[in-house]
Amino acid sequence: MRILDIMAALMLTKLKQYWQLLFYGRFGEQFRFLAAGGVNTVVGYGLFALGYWLLNPLFAPLAGAGSASMGSASHSGLSVWIGQHSYAVIQWITWVCSVPFGAFTLKYFAFQSPGPYLPQAARSYLVYLPAQLVSNLLLILFVSRFHLHPLVAQLLTICIATVISYLGHKFFTFRKPD
Repeated sequence: MRILDIMAALMLTKLKQYWQLLFYGRFGEQFRFLAAGGVNTVVGYGLFALGYWLLNPLFAPLAGAGSASMGSASHSGLSVWIGQHSYAVIQWITWVCSVPFGAFTLKYFAFQSPGPYLPQAARSYLVYLPAQLVSNLLLILFVSRFHLHPLVAQLLTICIATVISYLGHKFFTFRKPD
């Protein structure tokens, strides 16, 4: 029984050393960013899927809205566009809701950044905005041109947005003071 205890203690010590190396070694920041980004991606995608499930039935009927029911041609065109591209509108709604969570995990876990949270969360919106614009345009392209389901298209756009957001956060949001 004593040998098993010693082996377990040695294994635990080795695991702690690997954990330290993984999270705080040469590429620790990148690994922490990927880990936090993985959590943020699951949360953001989950919000998108939930929003799509809840809101798409409300927006979809707008695709058939005519000018007589809406009162003016400009509102009718916007309503029809929202109905036809409800997934894009839902992506914007869930993006606004998920950025504060993402900023929190990146600040405290990935970059371990000093300073107040709110200014960094505000800068997170600025960093995520270009990625969100690209992601939203790609989402519309993937769904309307390539006829992918919005949930599948959203997964593809996440990959591209991840690279853009890492660079923005690294060099803007959570930059280390000189």
